Amino acid sequence: MSEPAGFARTASKPEAAREVQGQEGVRFLFSTSKRTRLRLTSPREETSIAQTPYVLPPYNGFSHDERMATNPIQRDALARGLIQRPDTCSICGFSDPVDPKGRGYIFLHLEDYRRPLEFLPVCKTCHAALHARFRAPDRWRTVLDRHAAPGRWFMLLTMGPASQTMPFDRIYPAGLPGPWERRWQDSAARSGDCPNPFEGTASKPPVLRAE
Repeated sequence: MSEPAGFARTASKPEAAREVQGQEGVRFLFSTSKRTRLRLTSPREETSIAQTPYVLPPYNGFSHDERMATNPIQRDALARGLIQRPDTCSICGFSDPVDPKGRGYIFLHLEDYRRPLEFLPVCKTCHAALHARFRAPDRWRTVLDRHAAPGRWFMLLTMGPASQTMPFDRIYPAGLPGPWERRWQDSAARSGDCPNPFEGTASKPPVLRAE
């Protein structure tokens, strides 16, 4: 279907939406998360749409608020030197330390949001495919086929959409392998006195599997 004159597409970012001008002065709101157009029929409707915040979908049984609550914890841990900002993707191995805030940005991805410091470094491309796997499984399978490695954490992730609302412990009763203890050991070696962020808490990392 062709777009009306003056109708512009935007980059695909789930949280983004932009108002554009269509033919004959008709105004639209272009939702990049669903790639749909919403015709704005009244000022009240415009205000309602503009004020609606983007809500993260449930993931491993964790709600939007539970997921968002981990961001300030991770930022604080980075600032205090409890964890180090990763520069290599744990899925594909991509790294671009020259541009860590742009092309080389690495997400501190979480599968268990109760443990915000037990993150898994994931690049932009892999992170997008990972979270899109429930609605675009072929995209995620392409990543798995390209970087297959038995026993790696990303090879064990569920593909069923129902798992989005299931508790993490029910989905992964044995947990997932990850480099948390090794990451802490490396960080402590660099800083000389970095405390163990897991010491004295119930949030103990699982025993590492060979990777």
